[in-house]
Amino acid sequence: MWRNHGQDVQFLVVYVREAHALDSYLPKGGDEDPILEDPTTLAERQDVAKTCLTRLELEPMPMVVDTIDDAACRAYDAWPDRLYLIARDGRVAYQGGPGPDGFFPEELQSAILEELGLKQTSVNLPVADVVERLPMISDPDQYPALAGVQWLRAKEEWANARGYHQDISGIWKTTQELDPSVNGNFLCGDQWWSEKDANDYHSRLLRWWKIPSTHFVAYSTCDRVTTGSALQWMESTRRDLQRLFGMEPAVPPTVILLRSLIQYNDFANTRSDDGQVPPTSSGYSALHHAFPCERWLDAEANHEYPGAACAYWDNSSEAGKLWGPFAVRHAAAQAFVEGLDPSPLTIKAVQKNPTGEFSASAFWAEKKIPLWLRYGAAMYCERFFLEEKADDPRWARRWSLQELEDQGGLGPLNLLFRFSLDQKQVTRSRHLMFQAGALVAFLLDGNVPALEQKLFTFHRTLRTGTGIRNAVEALQAEIVLQEMALRRFVRP
Repeated sequence: MWRNHGQDVQFLVVYVREAHALDSYLPKGGDEDPILEDPTTLAERQDVAKTCLTRLELEPMPMVVDTIDDAACRAYDAWPDRLYLIARDGRVAYQGGPGPDGFFPEELQSAILEELGLKQTSVNLPVADVVERLPMISDPDQYPALAGVQWLRAKEEWANARGYHQDISGIWKTTQELDPSVNGNFLCGDQWWSEKDANDYHSRLLRWWKIPSTHFVAYSTCDRVTTGSALQWMESTRRDLQRLFGMEPAVPPTVILLRSLIQYNDFANTRSDDGQVPPTSSGYSALHHAFPCERWLDAEANHEYPGAACAYWDNSSEAGKLWGPFAVRHAAAQAFVEGLDPSPLTIKAVQKNPTGEFSASAFWAEKKIPLWLRYGAAMYCERFFLEEKADDPRWARRWSLQELEDQGGLGPLNLLFRFSLDQKQVTRSRHLMFQAGALVAFLLDGNVPALEQKLFTFHRTLRTGTGIRNAVEALQAEIVLQEMALRRFVRP
């Protein structure tokens, strides 16, 4: 960000009170982190700041040091870390949340672009099969990482080259859509149709809508209004997933959203006319209303592997309308984690022979994020989340903890970590999913400093790509040590 905008924005690092000093409530230290006590003089704080500047490789970005009475830290409510953007006229153009849970550099980047007059908007292209996808990262040697503003600029260039432009509200539309005199809004095949007819056209498998939001992409056979609602539900999972994993995929995760249970089962189990094979070999689609598509390749995008997850939202019944958002949130989390932890060797073999044999065991053996944590993330987003703007933010969690209790409560942790799902044992498998969701709720919201420290270490290994399995084992070991607190936490 500093390299991209350093000529237009003055970046400044303000070193404030140490967040993980040995004499703090959350000490931290080791081979990669300096072990120190909180400085008591300005000279000591300046020395620590110099170490920070060097160890975090922040040079030549300028750094200043807060006074020992924490004047700047208190004025900006900045502990342990926080992002701000101050406009030229002195107003606060952006104020991030307290870190680490509220530390989102991409939000700061968006505010910078807006302040510079380069408004960063979502790329909701209201078109269908003419929407092509930027390359998905399935082979790191084949595709460069596309992230942040670079991805958005590439998307803008791609859209403009294909006749899409932004209207005054920032929504991407075709030239014909910008002209209200044109009869028909959506291109289906080679014809422009009304929204009703376009919804009918895209209600079939493999003729779905392809609609991206800011951080997710929907391949949907539902109507456009439902798909728009689904994308909002997907976006609502992002902050919790960032809290859990400390990062996000390089490209937006893909969710395949289908309009009925029948279509969902057809997609999961039936070969299509063009020779594609079922998207899953694990049978997980039979366990829940969403599943990871381990082997699904996008035939319309040169058999790219988007790491998709599938869900259904059936608007033909009241129950379907009620459960649709939950299924969408689950699938969004599954796709998010797949973007962080793909199986490149297995997928590369599938791309070479899309209709050949597929080894589900090899696919899952490549994973560094264990299945309990993957499903725990999905179940947290689906059922154990906290809805801050609701009158009762804990309504979903209370409901889910009671359901977990009715299923038999939290079982032995070693069985939960083993996390063996079986399509022939649906009740037991769903019980495991609920236990994993409750465990992730404890990780994120249990306020246990020792667990938070292990989770931060896990975040660091995910970002570097090394030591992930060791960090997971350390996290699991700490959970075992905190088992009594965990069992108190999950009581309804």
